[in-house]
Amino acid sequence: MADKNKDRKTKSKKELLVEEEAELAKKEFRRLKKSILAVFLLVFALVFALSLLGKAGVAGNYFDVFLGRCFGWGKYILPGLMILCALVYFKRLPPVRQTFFFVGVFVFYLFLLGTFSQFDELDKMKEMALAGTAGGYVGLAIGYPLLKYFGKLAGLVISIGFSAAGLILLTNITLDRWYDFFWRFFWGLYEGMKKLFSRKNENQETVATDKIEVKRDDNKELPVSENIKSFKFIGPEDEFENEILSADQSIDSNEIARSENVQRDGLEIKKSFFGGFFKKTGWKLPPPDILEKGETKNKPKNLDKNAQIIQDTLRNFGIEVEVGDFNVGPAVVQYTFRPSTGVKLSRIVALQNDLALALAAPAIRIEAPIPGKSLIGIEVPLPEKNKTTVRMRKAIESRQFKERSSNLTIILGEDVNGDFVVGRIDRMPHMMVAGATGTGKSVCINSILTSLLYQNSPEELKMILVDPKRVELSLYNGIPHLLSPVIVDNHKVINSLRWAVEEMERRYKLLAELGSRDIASYNEKIAKGKKREIFNEETGKYELEEMEKMPYIIIVIDELADLMAAHGKEVEGAIVRLAQMARAIGIHLIISTQRPSVDVLTGIIKANITTRVAFQVATNVDSRTILDMTGAEKLLGGGDMLFLSPNSGRSSKPKRVQGVFISEEEVHRVVDFIKNQGKNAWQSDSSKKLAESLNDEMKKELGGGGTNMVGNFGGNSASSDQSDPVFERAKQTILESNKASTSFLQRKLGIGYARAAKLMDSLEDAGIVGPAEGSKPRQILVNKEITQEDPVSDQQQRDKWE
Repeated sequence: MADKNKDRKTKSKKELLVEEEAELAKKEFRRLKKSILAVFLLVFALVFALSLLGKAGVAGNYFDVFLGRCFGWGKYILPGLMILCALVYFKRLPPVRQTFFFVGVFVFYLFLLGTFSQFDELDKMKEMALAGTAGGYVGLAIGYPLLKYFGKLAGLVISIGFSAAGLILLTNITLDRWYDFFWRFFWGLYEGMKKLFSRKNENQETVATDKIEVKRDDNKELPVSENIKSFKFIGPEDEFENEILSADQSIDSNEIARSENVQRDGLEIKKSFFGGFFKKTGWKLPPPDILEKGETKNKPKNLDKNAQIIQDTLRNFGIEVEVGDFNVGPAVVQYTFRPSTGVKLSRIVALQNDLALALAAPAIRIEAPIPGKSLIGIEVPLPEKNKTTVRMRKAIESRQFKERSSNLTIILGEDVNGDFVVGRIDRMPHMMVAGATGTGKSVCINSILTSLLYQNSPEELKMILVDPKRVELSLYNGIPHLLSPVIVDNHKVINSLRWAVEEMERRYKLLAELGSRDIASYNEKIAKGKKREIFNEETGKYELEEMEKMPYIIIVIDELADLMAAHGKEVEGAIVRLAQMARAIGIHLIISTQRPSVDVLTGIIKANITTRVAFQVATNVDSRTILDMTGAEKLLGGGDMLFLSPNSGRSSKPKRVQGVFISEEEVHRVVDFIKNQGKNAWQSDSSKKLAESLNDEMKKELGGGGTNMVGNFGGNSASSDQSDPVFERAKQTILESNKASTSFLQRKLGIGYARAAKLMDSLEDAGIVGPAEGSKPRQILVNKEITQEDPVSDQQQRDKWE
C-alpha cells in the first residue's frame, strides 16, 4: 500500500490526468454496456409478449412453445419481469441495491415456478412440463424434490416463503408496509360494502318492541323497549356509545331508530375505544387538507461522482474504503463506505476539512460508525436546486405518524433515509430545544404544537405557553386547549410554574388515593367507573365521590434565557422539580433558548432533561453545552437539527433530521379551525377549574414567611419597591437579627445579589435601614419590638440617628 502511494506521488501531473481519463472512460464504457443490455431486454420482452399473443409470426410460435416448456404458466409474467430489469438498468441504482433487485427477481420467479409445479402429482409433473403448463421444466426442477421429500403442504409452504422473500428483495418493501397496504385495502373494501348494504337496508330496519323493566330513582318500574340498538359502531376513530333512553313514556320504535343521541335525565354514558378516554363525538380534529402539499424530491445526478471523489481523497491519505449506498435526504445526502481492515475511524473523522475542500462543500459531517452497521456515513449538503422542504401535511399523512401508539406523538422532521422522525413526549418526558437565532427553533415549536393539536381534543390536552418575545406563540391565543392566554410577563411565568408544581402535588395525592402509578392507570380506572371514598361531616357517613379524568399538560417556554436572567433561581428550581417528578402525572416541559450557555442551560437542568434538539450554533462549545458533544456547529441552518433522545436506541448518538416546516398561514388555518368549534363548549368542569386556579395564582402575591409553594428556590425578581412579595420577609429578618447587609439577605432568603441589593434600597427608602457606609453594616432605624408600622416611633428613631 505504501509503495503504491509513493509511486502515485512520484508520477507527473500529466500521467495522473491520463490515468483519471482512462478511469472515466472505463466508467463510461460500463454505463454504455448497461444501457445496451437494457435495450436488448426491452426488445426481447416485447418480442416474447407478441409471441404469446400470436402476433410474432412463425418464429413467435416457436418462442411460445419454447417458453411454455421452460417456464409453463410463468411465461406470461416473464416479459413484465424483463421490462422491470431494463428499467432498473436505466435508473442506475447503487450497485448494492441493483444486486438485491436481481437476486430478488431470480428467487421470486424460480420458486414461483416451483409453486406452480406442485399443484399436480409426482407422476404427472413431467407430462405437465412437456405440455407447457404448470411451472415448466424449470419449475419441475424446483418443485419435484420439494414434493417428493417434504410432501405437498410443506413443499408449498417452502416455495411460497422463498417467493415472498424474493418479492421483498426486489420491491425493497418490508413486511410491515405490505401488511399496512393489505390492511388499508381490505378495510376500505369492508367500509365500501358496509355503506352499500346500509343504503339498501336503511328503509328496512325494524326494532322489536318487547318490553323490559327499568328501575328509576323513585324505584318505579316502567316499560321500555328491550331490543333497542344501543351500541353503534361508526369507525376506528369514533367510539362505542351506550345510550340510556328516557322511560317517561312509551317510545316509538321509528323515532328510536332515527335518534342518534338519546339521554335520560341529562345523563350520557360513553365507553372508550382503544383507550381514548376523553374523545367527544362532536369534537373534530383538523383535517390534513388545510395544510400545504409537499414538493417532490429532485434527486441529484452527481452521486457517483461525489462518491468517487471521497474515495479518491481518502486513498490519497492512505485509507482504502468500499463505496456503499447513497441515502438522499431533504437537505443532505449520506454516502456510506466500508473501511478496509485495520483502518482507524479517528483517521477518517480527522479528514473532515480535506473532504469538504475536495467536494467544494461548505461543511460535511461524518458519522463513524453508523449505529447498527459496520459502515461510516459522510453527510454532504445537497445543492440548493435539489433541496426539498419537508411540509407538515406530508408528515401528518406519513406511515410513521398514522401508526403512532400514543396521542402525545410529536413530529420533528425527516432523516437522511427519507423516514419521518417522531417521538412520544410522554416517554421523553421533557425536551430542550436550543440553537442560534434564525435556525428553525420557532418553526420546530410550531410543528410540535400543531402535531399535538392534530391528535387531541381540549379534554385530553391542556397547554401553558410562555412567550417573552410576544410574537412567536401568540398565534395560539383563543384555542380551548390553553389554560390561560399566552403568558408574556415574567412575573406571571413564575406564578404559572408555581401553579404547575402545586398541581403536580395535587395529582400525586389523587393517584395515591386510587392506588395508581401514573396518569394512564388513573384515567383507565376513572373510565371504568372507579370512585373515591370521602367522609361526609353532615351525615357522619362515608360516601363515594365521582372523580374526573386528568388531561395531560404541556408547558412550553419559548425563550429560557430571558427568564433565567430575571428570575434565575426560582425558574431553575421550578423547572428542575417538574422535570424530576412531573412525568408520571402527565405534565411535560418543552423549553427553548437561542443562547445555549452554561448559565442558561445549567448542569442540573440538563441532568433532568435528557431529550435535546440542537440547531445550528456558532461554535463547538455551544454544541457541547446542548448535546455534550460537538456536531451542531456543522449544521446548515434552515431546520437542520440533531436529535438526541435516550429512548432512540442509537447508543446516545444524535440523529440528523431536517425539521418539518409549517408556515404562519398554516398555523392560522389550524387555529381558526379549532376556534370555530367554540371555545367553551369543549372545556370540562375540571379544565375550567384548572384555568380559574391558574388565573387566580397569577394575581396572588407571595407573602409571609416560610417556604413558598415551590420550595426554597430563591429568585432574582426585578422589583425595586415595597410591592416585592419578599419585602416583608426581608424586613422581618433584619429586625429579628439586628443585621442589615446585602450579603446577609442573600444567605437568609436564598435570593440573588441583584434582588437583595434592590430590597436593601427599598428598605432604605422605607426608613427601616440607613444608607450604606462602605464596608460597615447599615444601621437599623426601627426597633425590633415594633412589628407594625408606627410613624411616630419610626420618626423618633430617624431623628435620633440624624
